[in-house]
Amino acid sequence: MTKYTFILLSGEKDGFLKKLSELGVMDITRSDKPVDECSAKMLDTVSRYKAAIKKLEKFSVKDDPDTDRISHAASQCRMPEDFISAFEETDSRISAVSDAVRSCEKEIRSAAVWGEYTREDLARIDALGYTVRFFCVPARHFDKKWEDEYILQIIEATDNIWFVILSPKGENITYPAREIQPPQASVNELEADLKRLSEELVCLKGRMLFFKGRIESIRSSYHEETYRLDQYFASESAASAAENHISILEGFAPAENRKDIEAFLDNCDVYYIAEEATADDNPPVKLKNNWFARAFEPIGSLYLLPRYDELDLTPFFAPFYMLFFGLCVGDLGYGIILLAAGIAIHFKMPKMANIGTLVSLLGIGSMIMPMLSGTVFGAKLYDILPMSDKLRGMFLTDMQLFWFSLIFGIVQLVFARLIAAVYATVKHGWQAGLSNFGWAAFTLWAALAFAEWNSKGELEIMSPAMSYTLLGIAGVCILFFSSLSKNIFKRIGKGITSIYDVTGLLGDVLSYIRLFGLGMSGGILGMVFNSMAFQLSGIPYAGWVLTVLLLIIGHSLTIFIACLGAFVHPMRLTFVEFYKNVGFIGGGRPYRPLKKETITNKQ
Repeated sequence: MTKYTFILLSGEKDGFLKKLSELGVMDITRSDKPVDECSAKMLDTVSRYKAAIKKLEKFSVKDDPDTDRISHAASQCRMPEDFISAFEETDSRISAVSDAVRSCEKEIRSAAVWGEYTREDLARIDALGYTVRFFCVPARHFDKKWEDEYILQIIEATDNIWFVILSPKGENITYPAREIQPPQASVNELEADLKRLSEELVCLKGRMLFFKGRIESIRSSYHEETYRLDQYFASESAASAAENHISILEGFAPAENRKDIEAFLDNCDVYYIAEEATADDNPPVKLKNNWFARAFEPIGSLYLLPRYDELDLTPFFAPFYMLFFGLCVGDLGYGIILLAAGIAIHFKMPKMANIGTLVSLLGIGSMIMPMLSGTVFGAKLYDILPMSDKLRGMFLTDMQLFWFSLIFGIVQLVFARLIAAVYATVKHGWQAGLSNFGWAAFTLWAALAFAEWNSKGELEIMSPAMSYTLLGIAGVCILFFSSLSKNIFKRIGKGITSIYDVTGLLGDVLSYIRLFGLGMSGGILGMVFNSMAFQLSGIPYAGWVLTVLLLIIGHSLTIFIACLGAFVHPMRLTFVEFYKNVGFIGGGRPYRPLKKETITNKQ
């Protein structure tokens, strides 16, 4: 990165930033929070636009019974001057009216049993000196004698009897059943309310449908507001000098663009200083990787970006992650499906081409690693294809696959230590890298020694000279170079205390057992579904249909579970074991150049 310091008159600041945004490569140091009341309002507007667009994208009247009426209502709408307020008012009103419609429908169901009447009817009865009382009892509890004892009218009779009694005013009468609360309104009044609410809801949905038809124009306004906010943050982050008449801006841009940027700046009425950025300047980080490693950048960004002066580990963990993923999936058939899905995403969804490439690479990894065990869709290749005993013996057994997972993990840990050693040597000198070289040698010696011991003398992997050489190199490097202090006693003390890291090394190695466990579980689950499915094939007529259906459902579920575990656990091994052994710190900020996007307005 090249660091630029701009000195210009405060009145020219906004115009200069606009020109920089058209250049599209300058990252101006911004404030991450609203710097004043003005930016707070702008940020609120951007947030409201974003929420409106999100709701409009989900809005649909496809299954609405009033689709035609809603479309007609939409055709009568006009775009308001203040879209945000109009949208929020419409959205809020739709929720309120929808609740009112549901409540009204519920009340209609309750009131329908009492038939149609008006409040005026009740008032006339009241004028005659009677009060209408409402009752409901189970049919078996209704006594027909009540019709002789009271002024009683049965309204409806099913399993329950709904009836009313005209009670003379002023008389203290004991009623044969418990009185119930009458409906708030009659069914005809409620139906009139429901019709009014439904009409209003149609109009409101029509307005929302109109807004959705203008969503591209609304997105354009959203991007304009975002651009104004971004430019405002950049403008207000400028330091002022000379009684606020001069502004000083700081920006960063990739070094390869320096020639073009300086040619642009030379034509602007601005004084600037260009110098190579250093870590103390906290410049933004822009990763530079080939097509293979670039596909794995989204995975690395889930953790932390490297600091400006730190090594980008994406190219180093990418091959391991791809193969770890394949080992966890553990099925060649699933790898073929992932490869096909990745290719489809890459070519059919240009905006997600990088994700498609990642899925394709993970699919390739899921085709390579399952070849070790010969698993395809829960079955074994040597059970499907005819092959000689020699070929069958080339596939790894479960126990061999277990040891392979551990050995693969040790390779990554040794590789991590070697990366740390080389990087420290290049950056700080030869002594700085020796400690990590020592740990790499010790890890290698411990792995070979354990393998030799576990074979019970059947294998002689290391000669005594090789064993002592590795152990001697590890001991000297760890004891004397874990610290670079000039005091020899401090060096030895630091070396002795660092030996405790052996316990962490053992834990790191054992973490790679998860690769074996996940791969085995996926294969076993696929095998179980195969067994269950083929047992159904004997059912007359529908047997093979059920078999194929269960195979599709079962393997779809298995591939989902396998890919979920294969995505998460290799990521854990990368961010915890690998990053830790490399000595990764991270904390870099992303490169965000000030630029204005070109938006095509679609009315």
